[in-house]
Amino acid sequence: MADDLSQNLASLKIDRSAPRPPASKAKWVWLSAFVVVGALGVTAWPILEATLFKTPVSVTEVVSVSPAQASVQLTAAGYVQANRTSRIAPKVPGRVLQV
Repeated sequence: MADDLSQNLASLKIDRSAPRPPASKAKWVWLSAFVVVGALGVTAWPILEATLFKTPVSVTEVVSVSPAQASVQLTAAGYVQANRTSRIAPKVPGRVLQV
């Protein structure tokens, strides 16, 4: 039994005298492809962004107003209603002495 164990342990040794396998060129091909795609992406992104995501421009008209037109007043009747209401309350009771 002990002889089998020592024989099995001896067979687990790594043979260091064997020549190394040649380095794979696929690693370098993938790395260079990644670098090329990254460089193209960095240079092409501003062009794509400018063409795809155009900023909307609003055109306005500049008009000069005479003093006669400036005296026109607008009167309207109605009331203003808030979209939101808030309740404000202090965490500590007391009075405000000065603001």
